[in-house]
Amino acid sequence: MQQITLNYVESAPMLLLWVASQRPGKHLLVECDPGGFEALAAQAETLCAPPVRRCRVPGPLQLPADRQGTLLIDDVAALGIDEQIALFDWLGCPGSDLRVISGTTSPMAPLLASGKFLEGLFNRLGNVQFDVTSRECAR
Repeated sequence: MQQITLNYVESAPMLLLWVASQRPGKHLLVECDPGGFEALAAQAETLCAPPVRRCRVPGPLQLPADRQGTLLIDDVAALGIDEQIALFDWLGCPGSDLRVISGTTSPMAPLLASGKFLEGLFNRLGNVQFDVTSRECAR
């Protein structure tokens, strides 16, 4: 797992490069300020492998049956445990050319430490991680 922790100004060009690279199975997890995933999703819709689908969380977890293209998940930290298990299992199915770009407005470390977010799912979603919040980033 590669973690990149830079502020938004420094990381935006690198983040967009990772978004534009067509690497199925290399999922991105992006920590951003509230509303920040909207701008990233707009870029991803034009740069990523089609079909590009969006799952707006909080809300129903909608996972495409064909596992092709790109799936954007707005706020994975808002997923309930049942949804996290379903997403973990769905990502583990073979024969997928899918790439997931997920966002979170919550730091993941406290959620992992408290057991509110599954470590296995975090590891699957966070092949590459970006912290594009405006605050100072911890290493």
